[in-house]
Amino acid sequence: MSVIYLVRHGQASIGSSNYDNLSDKGKEQAQILGRSFRNRVQEINEIQSGTLNRHVQTLDYFKKKFRTLANHTQHTYWNEYDHVEIIERFKPSYKRRWYMIADMTRKLNPKRDFMLMFEQAMQRWMSGEYDDDYTESWSEFQNKCNHGLYQLIEKVGEEGTAMVFTSGGIISAITQRQLNLPDEYFMQFNKRFVNCGVTKIVSTKNGTFLSTINDYGHFESQRSLITYI
Repeated sequence: MSVIYLVRHGQASIGSSNYDNLSDKGKEQAQILGRSFRNRVQEINEIQSGTLNRHVQTLDYFKKKFRTLANHTQHTYWNEYDHVEIIERFKPSYKRRWYMIADMTRKLNPKRDFMLMFEQAMQRWMSGEYDDDYTESWSEFQNKCNHGLYQLIEKVGEEGTAMVFTSGGIISAITQRQLNLPDEYFMQFNKRFVNCGVTKIVSTKNGTFLSTINDYGHFESQRSLITYI
């Protein structure tokens, strides 16, 4: 039996000029996760991450409280979908970031209206009707995520343990496929995965299955650390 832990990155720098860096809270989340895993896992045979800053930084802060780990490998198949491109293809005027911010601040409930707009943009991407508009189509993204998982399972062998530091969209696509659910469930998962939450996949000779989904019990005593962005 092999075990794969999929970790969503810590809280990123939402609202800043560069989202792709951990916030102070994100750094704290990663260290608490590392402390938790120090008591949960004896050995990690393989460490992988995406190439985004927030993936690598989450691993770096995790290691501060875990213990010494071998060098990890970075792979683009653990990288998140391009949310900026998805928004801009849905609403080309939002290529000017200042215009999007100004437009949203005029709304009565900017956060709610942004999420409604984003869900519509995601639906356009996932529909398959506009694939030529995107650098990476929805079906390509799905296949990339699950190809990465099975490559990793093959690499760790029958009794290995691996940990991946990645993004919520990746974990959502894998979860959806593992549960054999239609595409509309992807966004339901994607909205609910917690920063530094852990999804555990077990692989046996009879196949793979989800053991736990979005585990964030390591934050139960500090619920202010439960974040979603």
